[in-house]
Amino acid sequence: MKYFLFDLDGTILHSDEALIRLYRDCFARFGLPEPKAEDILRYNGNTAEDWVPLLDPSVPKKRIPEIVEWIRTAYATEYIPRYGKPEKGALEMLAALREKSAKLCVVTNQMRFETESSLRVMNFDFDATACRSDVALPKPAPDLVLDGVKRLGAKKGETLFVGDSFADAGAGKAAGVKTVLVRRVWNSNVDAEKIDSLKEVLKFL
Repeated sequence: MKYFLFDLDGTILHSDEALIRLYRDCFARFGLPEPKAEDILRYNGNTAEDWVPLLDPSVPKKRIPEIVEWIRTAYATEYIPRYGKPEKGALEMLAALREKSAKLCVVTNQMRFETESSLRVMNFDFDATACRSDVALPKPAPDLVLDGVKRLGAKKGETLFVGDSFADAGAGKAAGVKTVLVRRVWNSNVDAEKIDSLKEVLKFL
């Protein structure tokens, strides 16, 4: 493979603590019952618009836009800068790919301003980024993966997409791009090829 696409949260960006604190603080702010940490992480891969009603189906639909706006802003400005960090082995793996002249792109359901905040935490210069702000539909639709392929000038047969969620698996499959998931507790039931560590990405070079 010459081209590599990476999801952010849960794949190369360790955001577990950020997400747990974010959703607990959010639900407290809006007078909703505190969600369990395992439930917050279990829905990794969903957009905030879906995450909120999954955690509490009783939330009225008319309240969701206001809640989601707070989530996205707080995540980018406070929670990721304070609690986010690169996943173990992520920077070493990315540097090794760069040494082999591989082209690297982030593919994320985050909005552009959230993505920029996350990339500051990663402190790595990717060749391109494809985020929710750029396409019609988020993952698991294929739009973001196809956008990433296009931004790199890649061929699908020479591209690997690395993710961690059902949304990543679905998006990669729909786009016709080989996809692997980093093994996480929330993807045990997802039907996809899995790797146990980010170092294993290097075997696809």
